[in-house]
Amino acid sequence: MEGYVDFRGYRTWYRIMGDPANAPGRRPLVFLNGGPGVPWPDRHHWFEDLVAAGRPLVLYDQLGCGRSDRPDDPSLWTVELFVAELSALRRTLGLEAVHLFGLSWGGMLALEYALTQPDGLLSMILVGTPADVPLFEREARLLRADLPPYTQRVFDRMEARWRPATGRGSGEVHPGRTLRQRQRGSAVMRRLVPVMTARPVQRLADPMSAVPGLTGLATRIAGVEWARRHVVRLSPLPAELLEAMVGVNRQVFDTMWGPADPLPLGALRDWSVVDRLGEIHVPTLVANGRYDEVTPLQAEALAESLPDSRCVIFEQSAHLPMLEEPAAFQEAVLRFLDEVDPRERTVDVPGPEVEPGARP
Repeated sequence: MEGYVDFRGYRTWYRIMGDPANAPGRRPLVFLNGGPGVPWPDRHHWFEDLVAAGRPLVLYDQLGCGRSDRPDDPSLWTVELFVAELSALRRTLGLEAVHLFGLSWGGMLALEYALTQPDGLLSMILVGTPADVPLFEREARLLRADLPPYTQRVFDRMEARWRPATGRGSGEVHPGRTLRQRQRGSAVMRRLVPVMTARPVQRLADPMSAVPGLTGLATRIAGVEWARRHVVRLSPLPAELLEAMVGVNRQVFDTMWGPADPLPLGALRDWSVVDRLGEIHVPTLVANGRYDEVTPLQAEALAESLPDSRCVIFEQSAHLPMLEEPAAFQEAVLRFLDEVDPRERTVDVPGPEVEPGARP
């Protein structure tokens, strides 16, 4: 089932997968997309696998991306807007008790939402989630130092260009696209990415970044090199990821985050909830890839600061372990949900063997 929720004069698209009425005791898992401004793909085998395992899901495209309305107004894009949108979604759909799944920015949104102390929030799963953007930037600088010198120079030039006007987006709003257009764009991207990862093209991005009008393209090319190291370590890139990349709203992303993943120069540049994490008391799974742009150091620090949490590091993954290690990731997610909802065992977790008459 899918439809729209009215929110502040705009429409937020949602889809419900699975039937909560036929899953007694299984509370829905609400997915918060990343970016900001990056929509969910139309199909994702991992979503379907979770539904097959008996877990109802609620997906929605945050305002400004995907099938939701895309107002052309950079002043709209604030944390408060997206927290209020999630509250409106729950209220309209009657989602009295939920688990939250936040990917990257979606995890940041989940933390902000949890700090409002909403009723019915059962747990959170935070994937590749920074809790402190200044720390993310410091760690990203260390990762940038391992990039080829010509790629480093592209990011350095873009940073120098943005730093004086920090907090301003590009002003470019990605036009609304139909599903067919996004899928067609995904096919084009699938052909372009191998070209963009070729060393001659990567080298060409260096002088391009010094030419007015080509800086943005050069940064996208350098971003592909960053992505294959610290976002998803798969070749070719999964179709789901390409579809999401095609649908990104640059106005939302640039305004809130910045011109590229390793350059958090937007409105979120000073964002941090580190000092307030002790106020969040819902069970939380912090999941991270070993090669994630949100480094394991950040994931472990986040888990240590939350009163009821555990951290899992996926050794073969970067930012998207649900694509890079899907079986292991699904097992970790289902095991966690079974633990926080003890009535809905989907995985039998045996306890330690105890000899007859012995005390456990």
